[in-house]
Amino acid sequence: MAEFKLMSDLVTDVQRELSQVPGIGTQAYSEDYIVQLLTAGFKVVFREEFWPHLSEWFQKTLDGSTGQWSGAGVDVYVLQDVRCVYGPKDRYRPLPHLPRHINPYEIAGTTPRYVEGRNGASTGKPFRIWPLAATGTITFQARVMPDDEVFLSSSSDEVPFDDLTLVYYAAWQYIENDGSNPGQAEKLKNMFEARLAQEKKNLANLPIDLDPRMAQSNSEWVELP
Repeated sequence: MAEFKLMSDLVTDVQRELSQVPGIGTQAYSEDYIVQLLTAGFKVVFREEFWPHLSEWFQKTLDGSTGQWSGAGVDVYVLQDVRCVYGPKDRYRPLPHLPRHINPYEIAGTTPRYVEGRNGASTGKPFRIWPLAATGTITFQARVMPDDEVFLSSSSDEVPFDDLTLVYYAAWQYIENDGSNPGQAEKLKNMFEARLAQEKKNLANLPIDLDPRMAQSNSEWVELP
């Protein structure tokens, strides 16, 4: 990831990008509109991947009656923002989604078996576990949207994503909606898609453990007996 920038700096970068476009270079650019486009661009890329810096791990104790955990919810509201859910004794295999052909009320016991999405808009609990009587501690990872204050032009918090990706998106949408230069709009669209693809590639190239069940190998040479 590139260095993050404030919303006010991103707005300036978009205005600079737009000033180089023939046909609209002499007009005044709406700062509020650019902020809207930058915010929309962030929300688009937010759900493109489970970006590590925008994701968190949670551990919650099931209440044993509703399939959900006790206490307050989290800042996650839809199942699509949950990458995985693990049961109390699961280390490598996440719980599967509830199949449509299963009658969930016939699932007996207290061992977590399946995950089902719920409307978490008001509760911050975007799923429940079947059987509903399941107990124990579940662990899940989910992407978490930053606070709305980050997207204000007066914010002192950085917008947590690659600046060029967001700038190219906002400039592309601005010109696309303006309609004055279709060729430049297509160019900026391609620049946005290429930059986002590079960010995804960088994420995919992070080192991973191909078999987490294997013990960590020695980091130094050893002499065999």
